[in-house]
Amino acid sequence: IRFLKNKISELDELELVATHPESDEDQAVAEYILHQLRGTPTSLKAVQGRVSKALCAHKFSDPSQAPFPEADLLLCNQPLDDNFLMKLNQKNSVFFLERIDL
Repeated sequence: IRFLKNKISELDELELVATHPESDEDQAVAEYILHQLRGTPTSLKAVQGRVSKALCAHKFSDPSQAPFPEADLLLCNQPLDDNFLMKLNQKNSVFFLERIDL
């Protein structure tokens, strides 16, 4: 978010891409980022609640879904140091994310 705040005047537009559009977690995080950029109040706890209850989060509380331990959801639901961003790239017809350290 610090990076975006510093670069926002240079951007014509900013797009946040939902990687799981049928679920609510990407929308919740996008709204959180928007509030942070605008300097408007927002509740991190409310965002974390939406992420935890999102459709794609259900597999993390399902014991039959061993590849998705609940600890991973807890980790994903914590704010991170924002010294990197994920850039969407394309090679041929395949899209992929690349970590860019700032």
